[in-house]
Amino acid sequence: MTDRKIQQAIDACRPDDDLQSPEMDFLAEAVRNDPEVRRQYERSQQFDASVSGAFHEVPVPAGLGERLLAIVAARDNQPPVALSPRPCPRSPTLDASQDAEPQRRGPPRIRRRTWTALAGSLAAAAALVGVWVVSQYFGTTEPVADERLPGEIQAWTDAVVRQGWNDNLQAAELGRRPLDRSIPRIPRRWCQIATAYDAQTVVYDLAPPGSETAVVFCLLSKARTSALPDTPPWNAFAASGGLTLGVWRRGDMVYVLVVQGGPRRYREFIRTSPLIGFRTGSAIHFL
Repeated sequence: MTDRKIQQAIDACRPDDDLQSPEMDFLAEAVRNDPEVRRQYERSQQFDASVSGAFHEVPVPAGLGERLLAIVAARDNQPPVALSPRPCPRSPTLDASQDAEPQRRGPPRIRRRTWTALAGSLAAAAALVGVWVVSQYFGTTEPVADERLPGEIQAWTDAVVRQGWNDNLQAAELGRRPLDRSIPRIPRRWCQIATAYDAQTVVYDLAPPGSETAVVFCLLSKARTSALPDTPPWNAFAASGGLTLGVWRRGDMVYVLVVQGGPRRYREFIRTSPLIGFRTGSAIHFL
């Protein structure tokens, strides 16, 4: 079993009892016998639980769907479509006739995990579509550190899990989405995903093995103007689920730093300080 397959199995495990399933026997053995694999598994489980919790705790503004449909209808000179107030099902269900077909049947856990992954992918796609709609009709072309950002981060995190991490820190993709010099850390690994802002977004994993989550998403911005600060904010946005989020822009690059923990741990990953940084013209100098 290669290290890559071990990592893919770790990324595929949901924060529950997936490790006990028969198809994960090889991973369970590696977790028991290899301390490094165990640390990576525990860290991945922590990350999934914390980010998922933050995503589900984000309130949806009342009437958002009706307002978006009204805007679209106004643009196309069509009457707005009324939304039926039906509750959304908690999980997708299979048609009984389809489930009865022998050639489509598999181990129960595999089917549940497949549909769970599909539901997660649909949720991530819905989040990206929502960001695109807001971008088209409200002019938002860059991520903003507010109550909507944890939902976007959840979609990005799902994409990282599907794509998998890359350990090659000499890859050409990194030169096009470089880590900001305000982050005095050497990344441990990276991943390239598509977001609503940048189809080639690069994600850097900054946390040492065995420690809590610390990642930065690097996006190439197409916006000519920006309201974002040009250095990491000292007072970052405290999101639900124990996440601390910082968003800034330097040149054409926008950076979203996501840290599990409070402001003190967040500041361990940035060089900017109101006590040691000062501005001269358009440059930032550090003592």
